[in-house]
Amino acid sequence: MKIICLVGQCYSGKSHFIEHYLKRMFPCSVIHLGEHFRQKGFDGVRVDSEVLANMIKHLLETEHFEDTIILDNAFKDVEQADAVLKELDGQNVSVMWLCDKRSYVDFKKRGRNDDTNIEQKRKLWEDNSDALYQYLIDRKVDIIKVYNTDDGFLLE
Repeated sequence: MKIICLVGQCYSGKSHFIEHYLKRMFPCSVIHLGEHFRQKGFDGVRVDSEVLANMIKHLLETEHFEDTIILDNAFKDVEQADAVLKELDGQNVSVMWLCDKRSYVDFKKRGRNDDTNIEQKRKLWEDNSDALYQYLIDRKVDIIKVYNTDDGFLLE
């Protein structure tokens, strides 16, 4: 089984990239982690690391998936990444790191209840992304950078 952890700043286009590109490129199953937590009533800024890892474990054990699974919004900081990667130990795991390079984004367009936390979520990413990236490099995790630009998505 191949697991792709898609990570990036809140509102950077992760779900759009999955729906309009990844799902068209190869057969895959997608776990939209944010949707699972919203269904459970979570509307905060950051999910506890162990709760996140346990949710992933539960979903992988109880659902049927294609040979490739995309974890949408897999983790936001080193603590979450460590818990998730420990849970996925032994799997073929890589990371797609989405970088938002668009000149303007309307944060009110999405219209979800948890959108009131967008600025806090974006700040969490800004404060933690450098350490997270270095952590993944140190763990020798394969990383593919994807840039969301005004002209579309570009892969590095």
